[in-house]
Amino acid sequence: MKKYITIFQLAWNRCLEYRGVNLVFLVVSIINITLNIVVWSVAYQNPHFQSTEPYSVFISYFLLVIFFNQLVNSFTGGVIADEHIKRGELSIYLLKPFSYFLYMMLLEIPWRIIAFISSLPVILVFLFVFRNIIEINVFFFFTAILLIGLAYVLSFIIQILFACLTFWFEDTHGIFDLLEILVLLFSGVGIPLFFLPD
Repeated sequence: MKKYITIFQLAWNRCLEYRGVNLVFLVVSIINITLNIVVWSVAYQNPHFQSTEPYSVFISYFLLVIFFNQLVNSFTGGVIADEHIKRGELSIYLLKPFSYFLYMMLLEIPWRIIAFISSLPVILVFLFVFRNIIEINVFFFFTAILLIGLAYVLSFIIQILFACLTFWFEDTHGIFDLLEILVLLFSGVGIPLFFLPD
């Protein structure tokens, strides 16, 4: 157990070294929230637009989705594909006396936490701005919090599965771009889940 704590501490220190990346996380979260709210607000103002949910539910939805998305999305597949499989370094990690799966997860979790912390002030500002509109169901909110760990593990496993395609394909950047588009469309980040068919 001590070796995993050490790996996490080293990964955390590395995250703190790259402060520029943390600034990028902040800027990206501002752009994500702003663009989503602007685009869908314009859609709601269109008289031909039909939605089963009121505008208040929509605003609450996007603020929570951006909030949870910072914790749930895994991006470790590119590292595994480019640095470990292509360069032939995977065997080095597989021979070490710890789980490669847990090792890669412990390397990424600090980045997810930093991304979440970076986006928190932005989300709080938007919560303040839309405080009269927001409707949050407490039961669904706490259920979502309980499911964060499971959702992250699922995202992490999908990233590893797509990274394994590097064994058969020389260039997997297009495959990861396709995965990113699919996640954007079907995870509820780009299009609210209540707009998708049942």
